[in-house]
Amino acid sequence: MLRSINATKRFVLQASDGEIGRCKNFLFNDEDWVVRYMVADTGKWLPGRTVLISPISLGEPDWTSSRFPVALSRDEVKNAPDIPDDGPVSRQHEAEFLTRMGYMPYWGGAGVWGGFATPGHLRSHGSFASSWLA
Repeated sequence: MLRSINATKRFVLQASDGEIGRCKNFLFNDEDWVVRYMVADTGKWLPGRTVLISPISLGEPDWTSSRFPVALSRDEVKNAPDIPDDGPVSRQHEAEFLTRMGYMPYWGGAGVWGGFATPGHLRSHGSFASSWLA
């Protein structure tokens, strides 16, 4: 079934150890026609802070309960690097973000997620060495 991405705005974001906020928006790569980041509003938990969450960390949304599972802990979200949520995200910022989160970069292959079919495959392959960024 096709659904609008706008339907997930305001979904509760459920980390592995509790709620981390709500889905506020998405950053879209117009060259590859793919969502690269979800913008999370951390609300009362981290007042005044928005955090980018990679689709690498996102699970399948639960349409019935309006929840979006996130494969991160609250500490990982709290310690995520600050990246502007309102404009282009540079490759340098992405490299820092992915390194700190322990994810492989998606730009290492021919597809929109590198050599993988989905962003979740990048999570399942674990950490990567700094040589990926060279």
